[in-house]
Amino acid sequence: SLDVAGLDKPPIFEFELATDSPRPPRGGFKAQASLESDAPAKLVKLKSEIEKKLDDVPGQRPPEEVVRLDVVEEGIRIRLVATYFFDQGSANLRPTAIPVIDAIAEVLAPLANNMRVEGHSDSARGGNWFSNWEISSKRALTVIRYLVQAHSVDPIRLAATAFANNRPIAQSETEEGRALNRRIDLFILNETPETNLD
Repeated sequence: SLDVAGLDKPPIFEFELATDSPRPPRGGFKAQASLESDAPAKLVKLKSEIEKKLDDVPGQRPPEEVVRLDVVEEGIRIRLVATYFFDQGSANLRPTAIPVIDAIAEVLAPLANNMRVEGHSDSARGGNWFSNWEISSKRALTVIRYLVQAHSVDPIRLAATAFANNRPIAQSETEEGRALNRRIDLFILNETPETNLD
């Protein structure tokens, strides 16, 4: 079983100055739509390999609105909607989510690429801003811990980032929008880790 000891302690996480609304990529959203057609063949192939693994998940593949893969400027983004992977207010992976993480991790484990796991929350906690930081950082760390413990992903390749509710991708006035904002974004980055420290 997944060891989640220590997740009750204040986490260490990176953060950036955030905006109140999602930022378009350089060149606008049309540029984002053309990224995949212009992407290196190895990125497109890697995306296809992950999608094939998801097709083979026992039971049935989760719908696209739950797990979405996109080629972006940094590499490949795997967007995981939190309501499928975590119970409300929890940082423990739901049992039904484990096969999906396993399928993705089977492709990720042999790679040399760096990966960044971003945790995002919604704004439903009102003025209790720190709880949004806590839940988003703990969920990102849970995914990282699972990748390391269950699939032996090298920790040097992993980074956790928490944004709380500061990077929404949908309007927060509706439950549907808030559900989309609660997410994990896992990035497979173009660069590889620096191993030569000389």
